[in-house]
Amino acid sequence: MVYHVEASETSHNVIERVEEIQPDLILMDNWIPKIGGVKATQRLKLLLASYKDSCPIICAALKNSIYTSTHQSPET
Repeated sequence: MVYHVEASETSHNVIERVEEIQPDLILMDNWIPKIGGVKATQRLKLLLASYKDSCPIICAALKNSIYTSTHQSPET
């Protein structure tokens, strides 16, 4: 079995990629930049309903995510 995994830095990127790749599972970070994970999840649910019977979206509060740890300000 082969899995394809992708990561996005902003909620806008997530929405664009979901339209393109039509995933079977989404792991959403509630702290994702731009519109945030909650609003992005709401938009994704509407988008996914148009072409899939189901696609689980797992939401997590990953405050120390890859994005925040690789994009820290110089003071930290």
